Amino acid sequence: MKLVYLSNRHLQHEVYWRNMTPPLEHALSSISGVTVVAPPPLRRPTFRADRPAWLASIRAVRQADAVLWMQMHLRPPLPIWGLAYARPLTMRTMIVLDAWRQHLDNLALVVKRQHIRRCFVFYRQAADMLADRYPHLGFSWLPVCVDTGVFRDVGRPRDIDFFWIGRRDKALHEALLDYCAKRGLTYRYSMHEHDPPTREELGELVSRTRYFIATPPNLTNAERTGGFAPLVPRYLEGPAAGARVMGVPCLESDLEYYLPAGGFIRCSPDGSDLADVIDAAESDPDWEAQRITTRDRVVREHSWERRGRQIYDNLASLA
Repeated sequence: MKLVYLSNRHLQHEVYWRNMTPPLEHALSSISGVTVVAPPPLRRPTFRADRPAWLASIRAVRQADAVLWMQMHLRPPLPIWGLAYARPLTMRTMIVLDAWRQHLDNLALVVKRQHIRRCFVFYRQAADMLADRYPHLGFSWLPVCVDTGVFRDVGRPRDIDFFWIGRRDKALHEALLDYCAKRGLTYRYSMHEHDPPTREELGELVSRTRYFIATPPNLTNAERTGGFAPLVPRYLEGPAAGARVMGVPCLESDLEYYLPAGGFIRCSPDGSDLADVIDAAESDPDWEAQRITTRDRVVREHSWERRGRQIYDNLASLA
């Protein structure tokens, strides 16, 4: 099967996409039969200069058995959407990232009207609900994954006691600040909206971390998620780099699927039990063994490389 992946590399530059696009491109491009096409923006003053790129992109799609792209919930950028129809008989497929409850019916309408053959959905709650409501449409759960080329255990001394990337929940954040200040521990957190750290910088910091904090997205904004509490990549990035992941649990079935028993250290959302939780973790004689077991399982089963192969095999069976 000839698969063309339509990349948004030149179209969307938010931090979210800079973290998601490169590992998926790398995973798919390593598979024989896959071509990555990155269309330029639709800007009239530069269209003539971009004409060779557009012609090459159209030619690649017209030779494809299937096209695939990744989007947030309803639609991709216009250049990707347009290229997807360069050959009408090509099988159109997509990956949806943030399929929250309030978007599901509209997403199903898009899939039906655009004749999408397979729609991979990252979050299990959304995928299950879509499959139940619309069994005749091609919705399929795609488990989230981690960029193991960035988040990896490189054997660095773990001189950061706690590390929290991005979105933080106020009560737990303040409890961690207080806990670490009283004990002289190092707590690092990163949320640089205007000058975000690079993926490599984040990977280096996490590889020096002992406890990596993760919480579900509904904890701070249940209205946005519609109450969904999925496991997001944060729960895997720490373990992939060899840190113990702790925080507020997400969907219980997700924890069981992604992590081994004991691979997640639970605390209350307000951090009221933080001292007891950390004391128990520190006194656990299996601390190091659990860290290694969790790291190895995440790297083995939840990398982008493994997901890329699963995506290709799934689409090849349809084709």
